Amino acid sequence: YVHFQSQAIHTNLYASSWFLTLFTTSLPLNISCRIMDCFLSEGIEIIFRIALTLLTIGKHELLLLDMEGVIKYFQSEMPKKFEADQDAVSVWLSDKINQKR
Repeated sequence: YVHFQSQAIHTNLYASSWFLTLFTTSLPLNISCRIMDCFLSEGIEIIFRIALTLLTIGKHELLLLDMEGVIKYFQSEMPKKFEADQDAVSVWLSDKINQKR
């Protein structure tokens, strides 16, 4: 939070597209479908938990980036990273989704 504030990175810069599209523009289709299922069965809270999980996954990289780097990360690097290792991302997200249960 402090790093994003110091770089003038506001939540709407990255999260508005996540929330409006339920992550379909940022994550592989199979993961987006799983998120949609969870959203329909568990409600809006799951969307915020997924958003926090995505920030946690990229934490070490994001802390090293300036505003332009963060934008690039969310628009291109994060989707490529998740596309390349869908199984690991699915496991990570499933763990976070299932924490509520």
